[in-house]
Amino acid sequence: MSEKESFDRVMKLHYNGPSRNVGFDFCPSSGSDNDPVERCIFIYEDDAEFVISKLRGRYPLIDPENGELQEKFDPCWDNPIPREVWLEIADELEALRIDDPQEAEFVRTFCRWLREALSTHDHVTVTGNL
Repeated sequence: MSEKESFDRVMKLHYNGPSRNVGFDFCPSSGSDNDPVERCIFIYEDDAEFVISKLRGRYPLIDPENGELQEKFDPCWDNPIPREVWLEIADELEALRIDDPQEAEFVRTFCRWLREALSTHDHVTVTGNL
């Protein structure tokens, strides 16, 4: 991509809120305090399950920020996920045959955002707000 694509801060597919505002922030990071927050996206819990389920299956993981072993995905805390894990997930998502056009576009948009984020950052941290 020669120019950065613009993405909505909140990605929404099926969520009908506002009864539950539970979801996940996806924030690209290079491990510094200077990472721009505006590059983060938020996906409501129900809409994020397509990627959260793939993340859970990758654990245990080594935290790219501190080198510690993380036993499982924590929906209430920060989950720094290394670039190579995300690239595998993006490949899997892009290979899916999705019949619903809205859902297919949602997944494609997420993968575009993810690949762009990883082009300039080392990892993406998923933070739940449960």
